[in-house]
Amino acid sequence: MKLPIRERIPESFVAYLAEVDQLIRCSDPSAITPSDDLLQCDDAYGGRLDDGSLDFAFTFFPEPFDDLPFPPLWYFTLSEDQISKIAAGNLTDLDMWRCPADCGFRGSTPDYYCSRCN
Repeated sequence: MKLPIRERIPESFVAYLAEVDQLIRCSDPSAITPSDDLLQCDDAYGGRLDDGSLDFAFTFFPEPFDDLPFPPLWYFTLSEDQISKIAAGNLTDLDMWRCPADCGFRGSTPDYYCSRCN
């Protein structure tokens, strides 16, 4: 069973989403084509879930925390509206879910599978 947690959005991910937001606004093919990895940077990747969807799925690798057994790993979905709000600085925290052992995994729903703990 996952536990709810509120996480501050790291600056590196805000910068990435600012670029994603710009690509969405310009109707860039990498932002409008359904994919799980067309939108990439050093510590994140993702893409639009499917045709006609306003939702995107992302995988993010925050900076490692010294007190965790594994590097942190976040999986989540965001709407175009959420991406725009994060990019503009109007949304600074996300409600997420973590494993009871707090292995560094975060997901946007309690249904995400953690290969580290499960």
